[in-house]
Amino acid sequence: MPSLPPAASPESRASSWFGVLPAVCAVHCLAMPILASTLPFFAATHSWEAGLLALSALLAVITLATSWRLHGRWVVWVIASLGFAVWIAALGGWLAPLPESLMSPLGGVLVAGSLFWSGHLRHKVVCGACACPVHPG
Repeated sequence: MPSLPPAASPESRASSWFGVLPAVCAVHCLAMPILASTLPFFAATHSWEAGLLALSALLAVITLATSWRLHGRWVVWVIASLGFAVWIAALGGWLAPLPESLMSPLGGVLVAGSLFWSGHLRHKVVCGACACPVHPG
């Protein structure tokens, strides 16, 4: 009788889920500034956009903290903080004469980049010396 593969433990399933969070959050941060530019079409207010920014910041902090505990690289926090600073300054009009429509996406790209990098660093720590193509050699 063939043996069945061992069932995944709850800890490994949770670890797998946390491994996906940086990518999901990064995609969200890339899409958010683009989607936010459509908010006036839906009669959304700046306070509604600020609420979405706060939700994005909360998700990014949770995701970065989860990955950071494993890889310990502070630079991902610095890049994400810079991205949120640019995004907030753009929404506040503090970067004039630079247009908000350019600077908000730039802030989102910085945050997304830090999340993708943090996810990559987490993967290298968790996966170790596996044969996946993400970290050859």
